[in-house]
Amino acid sequence: MTEARLSWFALQWPRDVQTDRLLGAFRVLATSRATPIVLQATGTQNAVVHRIALPAAAAETLIEQLGGAIPGVGFARLRQRPAVAIDRAVAVSMTTAGRPLRSDDAESVSRALLTALSALRPGETVVLQWQLAVALAPSPVGNHTPPRRPAR
Repeated sequence: MTEARLSWFALQWPRDVQTDRLLGAFRVLATSRATPIVLQATGTQNAVVHRIALPAAAAETLIEQLGGAIPGVGFARLRQRPAVAIDRAVAVSMTTAGRPLRSDDAESVSRALLTALSALRPGETVVLQWQLAVALAPSPVGNHTPPRRPAR
């Protein structure tokens, strides 16, 4: 991922964000042809800081669309990507585009993530980063998969 192509912003969330507004903002990002998009939440003992990195060529348009989706959200442009010292990392990725992430309980998920990111000891930092890359067209997935036949 080339840093020169990305513009970083600090996010300031409004006090209350309705679930449907948040899902609308994620739809804006998910359907954008601009990639990569990076969503990052950094937790320390004292605070949780939210940032977003957008392709420089599409940043202004996406900021405007996200502001329309979530009234009251604030964006402050950063000069560069904030440095984060990491001594351990875990990568998790989607293995198929056919299974969407659940979005029916966004409040509980948000509350759990914010609790995990803010319940840290002195000197601890946790970074949760989502990287949205190439947009994939949705495809239907059945509820049942046919049983596999044993090889003969």
